[in-house]
Amino acid sequence: MIEILPSFERKFGYLLAQTYRQVSMELSARIRPYDITREQWAVLSRLIDENGITQVELAERCDKDQPTVTRIIQHLVRKGFIQRMQSARDKRAYEIRLTAAGEALIEQLIPIEQAFIAELMAGFSSAEEERLVQDMLHVQRNVRSTDQQNRA
Repeated sequence: MIEILPSFERKFGYLLAQTYRQVSMELSARIRPYDITREQWAVLSRLIDENGITQVELAERCDKDQPTVTRIIQHLVRKGFIQRMQSARDKRAYEIRLTAAGEALIEQLIPIEQAFIAELMAGFSSAEEERLVQDMLHVQRNVRSTDQQNRA
């Protein structure tokens, strides 16, 4: 017999997935005119604060596997937005750095992303926004904890 999940659990999973899809699709549509994908933007935006991190570090920060990040980096290098440079710290590693064109693109996309987030948060007070962020982080911690328990 199939066990039916309680109403809250069904709603939570559905709403989480549906919200992600809707937000993701809308952000993709807004940055598409700049010939950039959401996945490429995720990599570029990580380099704003951590320009020059290694490819391995970038994959960890973006929560993506190494082959996926390698493919994204190849696209961004071809577009002239980033460059791969041998690391001075570790000759086996490559650092990923923004080019002038990459920095210019980021300057164009940040206001677009900020405006989109402002639209998403319309009607929320500052306290509600902070609570939402804290709640999402709490769910993420619970997922990591569950994942670690299942691997043990």
